[in-house]
Amino acid sequence: MLRGAGKGLGLKNTIRGIIFDLDGTLLDTEFLSIKAINTVLAAHGGTGSWSVSDHLGIIGMKGADWTRKVLAKVGDLLPPLDLEREWERTLGTLLHEAAPLPGAAELVARLGAQGCGAALAIATSSNASAVAQKRIGHEDMFDAMASITTGNEVQNGKPAPDIFLLAAQRLNLPPAACLVVEDSPAGVSAAKAAGMRVVAVPHAAMVPAQVASSFADADLVLQTLSEWPFEDDAFQWNAASVGGGGSGVDGS
Repeated sequence: MLRGAGKGLGLKNTIRGIIFDLDGTLLDTEFLSIKAINTVLAAHGGTGSWSVSDHLGIIGMKGADWTRKVLAKVGDLLPPLDLEREWERTLGTLLHEAAPLPGAAELVARLGAQGCGAALAIATSSNASAVAQKRIGHEDMFDAMASITTGNEVQNGKPAPDIFLLAAQRLNLPPAACLVVEDSPAGVSAAKAAGMRVVAVPHAAMVPAQVASSFADADLVLQTLSEWPFEDDAFQWNAASVGGGGSGVDGS
């Protein structure tokens, strides 16, 4: 069911690029990320734990930003850069467990195979080496992308618009011709700051009240990408697929 679908996007003949976030949007890596963070903290004498609730507050951030937030909560167990490096190494040993999120692989395959008229791209806060690891086992999904922009290629991470502006530039498109698909409030804010429209797919752990407050700026909010509500040929709003839409966020 669509959650929060009251705003008409007016997408017909206007969207020429779809820019996907990677972690938590296409690939289910966030729980693996939490596990990696806790493994590193424990190795440095940490006695607490980094929870799912904690993690919801850093999704979409660059390493230089989220590491400081983690250490602000658990204490200065190690320098932020060391935390990022050790987290990345630890996460690398877990990524074989990562699977596409519901509807993600199917949507990318469908948009690519049917010639939807829009170029596909990824814009992720992960750095290039991490993206290379995440690509393993998911080559078809990555190969459908016209470009992949990584967090180490921009100065400012989400919620700054830098990464989406660079992604649009690489597609040779103006921001207004791009639709972003994101799972994080920081990513939604970044996309809107870039002048793009946004479909949000929040983390499943978020309760309806969190979704309502955190994704108020998103043009549409879906539970999963299986609910993609646009006709592939021209991005027309498919009212039948969402029961006619409606405003607000339901409790499902």
